[in-house]
Amino acid sequence: MVRWLVLLLMLLPHTGGTLPPIEEPKWKEIEHGLASWYGTRYIGRLTASGTTYTGRGFTVAHRTRPFGSLVRLSLGSGKFVVAVVTDRGPYCEYVGSYFYSCKQRRIVDVSERVAEELGFK
Repeated sequence: MVRWLVLLLMLLPHTGGTLPPIEEPKWKEIEHGLASWYGTRYIGRLTASGTTYTGRGFTVAHRTRPFGSLVRLSLGSGKFVVAVVTDRGPYCEYVGSYFYSCKQRRIVDVSERVAEELGFK
């Protein structure tokens, strides 16, 4: 048994031992719309996925994407950020007496860090 194990270990380096090339993920769906970023009032709160929002992670809230999904966000300038879905939203909210109809317009809420990286915070 030991002899076979030694032979196997000697042959391993000669089996090509290279990993397959890492492929760029193929993004399945493209959505176009507005994004907003979470304010600092959400720091420390639990997200819908059960993680704590810090504002510094590469995270987003999306209405339908499964938690843990990766999304690629771009403003069309060529610069992009890849983030993970950890929360649900964006949701509509009242600002004073004005109802902000975000359902038709905003498709994602991003963390403060993502907004900074994309340059809209």
